Amino acid sequence: MAMSSLSGRYFSEIIQRIAYLCKNDKQFFYYDLLKKNLTISADDIIELQNNLIQKLINHAYNHTQHYKEIMDDSGLRPEDIKNKDDLKKLPVLTKSIIRKNLNKIKSKDHWSKKLELVTSGGSTGNQAVIYKSLYFM
Repeated sequence: MAMSSLSGRYFSEIIQRIAYLCKNDKQFFYYDLLKKNLTISADDIIELQNNLIQKLINHAYNHTQHYKEIMDDSGLRPEDIKNKDDLKKLPVLTKSIIRKNLNKIKSKDHWSKKLELVTSGGSTGNQAVIYKSLYFM
């Protein structure tokens, strides 16, 4: 009985994975990626996070007008931001800044051609316009 139950769960997961792939949903990709983190040391996770922060900052600088202007105006270079503490060197991104600079904040790389325009619920009286990636869950 236990073997039958196990194979049934495995089959069910395979069907779910195929269904999500057909919808272009990356849920299981991220699940598998995060599951690997359970075996990584804390120091390795911090190193990984720092590498991802550096990639994000480089991308923001090289592909968005907003962050390029902010960093140039404040004398920052992408290599000046190496970890989460260095992120404090950048100003906080507020709803007001997003509303005023939406097109400058949006990336100009090939990924931006695949964004879907969505709005927030507007419970505060002001709907926020945002772009959703295919990788958004």
